[in-house]
Amino acid sequence: YEQMDVATMQCLIEDWKFGENAELNGYALKLRQLKREHDAQLNGLLSAMRGRDPVVLESKIAQWIFDPDAAVVVQARRRLNALRGSDSPGRGNATKEATVDSNPERLVALQQIRNALQDRDVPRLQHLVEDWEFESDHPEFSAAVGTLGLLSKERDQAIGELRSLVRQGALEAAERALASWSFEKDSLPLEPIRHRLEELRESNVSGPSDGHLKEMEEAFASKQIGKFQRLLTQSPDPESEDVQRMAGQYRELKREQDGQVAELMKAMRGRDAVVLEARLAQWEFESDAPVVLQARRRLEMLRQSDTAGESESGAAAALKALEEAYEQMDVATMQCLIEDWKFGENAELNGYALKLRQLKREHDAQLNGLLSAMR
Repeated sequence: YEQMDVATMQCLIEDWKFGENAELNGYALKLRQLKREHDAQLNGLLSAMRGRDPVVLESKIAQWIFDPDAAVVVQARRRLNALRGSDSPGRGNATKEATVDSNPERLVALQQIRNALQDRDVPRLQHLVEDWEFESDHPEFSAAVGTLGLLSKERDQAIGELRSLVRQGALEAAERALASWSFEKDSLPLEPIRHRLEELRESNVSGPSDGHLKEMEEAFASKQIGKFQRLLTQSPDPESEDVQRMAGQYRELKREQDGQVAELMKAMRGRDAVVLEARLAQWEFESDAPVVLQARRRLEMLRQSDTAGESESGAAAALKALEEAYEQMDVATMQCLIEDWKFGENAELNGYALKLRQLKREHDAQLNGLLSAMR
């Protein structure tokens, strides 16, 4: 950033792989500001080069704050020298004649530029523009300088996308992007990308392996939704057809689980042990799911309550259940036990109600922190 090196900053930000970072976000903002300033100065410089006022062009060159050896700056200096030369006595006619007269070397250089433009060969075009030794205001050359800037941006963007896909292990998407590459065929930045793609092919990670796919199918069939989700996130190529198909099945399974969770929670809020027991019997997913463990505790409490009635043993059983729920930091069970209390005013109950509020605040704070870190 201190060197105003827009291209290097762009590559470093695109290649970042260390998660969310406030300083990185700050540099991304600075990069956008630098790009706007760069584009504004570039447009001003090109406009001055197309004109014939050496004072204006010299001012634009002096205002340039980026790479002093950039191709456009080199050409601007040549254009400035040409303009100053044409202003000298006795040089006007000679310059005009030089522009009109046919020059075989210039024609060869122009043809090379045309070929580079046709091939979208950015490095070769950059080299030809820097080595241009003729009139800097030649219309075809000036157009090539402008096109070079546009092609460079488009090429850098394509390379950044390819690098990102390779980092994600998205082999199929990376191969499609590589097949649509429209710039020079022997591009040096593509070599490490091709090498990495070859490694991915050799290690047979172009999609889920037979074993990995079979595990996902088994997890779907047995409704082990936690395992199913973990296997999906571990798939090396999330864009493959098999993984997309399994992802659709996961979404269907998740909707079904959400429905059963809602029924369980409704039964837990009630006071009918028979209904809650029936909902537990209908549960088809992991038997150790947190909501199932809470429902079992709630069922046990309801059974104890039905047995104890309004007696002191009923209050004692409820307080015992509250103590166990508090030790396990089971917020949901504590909530149910306090809401269902039917033994009148009780100091211990009030104490657990206070503890529950404290637990809820801590639970919410940790939940918010966890969600923020996940984002």
